[in-house]
Amino acid sequence: MPIWNHNTAYRPWLVSKLKGSRSLLDVGSGDHSFADLAGRQVAHVDVVDPLINTTFEEFQPTQSYDAITFIASLHHMNAEEGLNKAVRILNPGGKLLIVGLAKNKTASDWIISGLQAFLSRPISLINREQQIYPFPTKEPSESLHEIRQLTKQLLPHRRIRRGIHFRYLLEWTKP
Repeated sequence: MPIWNHNTAYRPWLVSKLKGSRSLLDVGSGDHSFADLAGRQVAHVDVVDPLINTTFEEFQPTQSYDAITFIASLHHMNAEEGLNKAVRILNPGGKLLIVGLAKNKTASDWIISGLQAFLSRPISLINREQQIYPFPTKEPSESLHEIRQLTKQLLPHRRIRRGIHFRYLLEWTKP
């Protein structure tokens, strides 16, 4: 059985959004398993991960990309700087896809998170969630409201929503 966790749960969503992409940059690739999966339909896949090569902040791209993914990685860096860089190296018509973590800061954040547990926990048990992450983890500092505010001007017409498994999903197509 493949490894399942709150990040891998969103792979079907990510893969469905990659249709037509010829190049992908996966930021914070972890064990490369998503890059390997995406490589089945995307001709060229690059990964940026501080455990493998470099940080996204230090990454010097030699090309632009049709798609860029951040899977539980944007909160490991300055979000505004990371998003600005992603916008610069994304091709027109390219997709920015984020499976992100946000900090619970308000009562409504905590209530929604508690309600999510009623759905997420049984799914985690059924899928035998991997409880130990072999990669560095970091608590997010921005709330979903703050992420919405940050991306409102930077990523016009972006779509952002909460996912079941304590993540938010953001999709944006560069004009």
